[in-house]
Amino acid sequence: TVVYCHSGDIWKYEYDKKNKKSLHTRIIHEKGTSSSPVLLDNGDVIYSHKGLIKQYNAKTGACSIIVDRGYCVSPAYSVAVNKLAYAKRVNGLMQLFV
Repeated sequence: TVVYCHSGDIWKYEYDKKNKKSLHTRIIHEKGTSSSPVLLDNGDVIYSHKGLIKQYNAKTGACSIIVDRGYCVSPAYSVAVNKLAYAKRVNGLMQLFV
């Protein structure tokens, strides 16, 4: 399974081995542009949307804000340390946060 951006939405790609067919499914469609999707082991997706870091719950289909202070983009999740890194604009400069 792979998640990717297309036209501001987040899509999921899977290959159906039985039918030998590619499956592309739009999983996140919000007004505005979503980007930088990160697929977690449980199927959830962390992504940026309009300067917020959000999480898509694969079981419920609900999206919730997980980082909402300032303009934040480009989330990256580390399984090894169970932490999220992202870029945040501070005084006009982008800085990395964990």
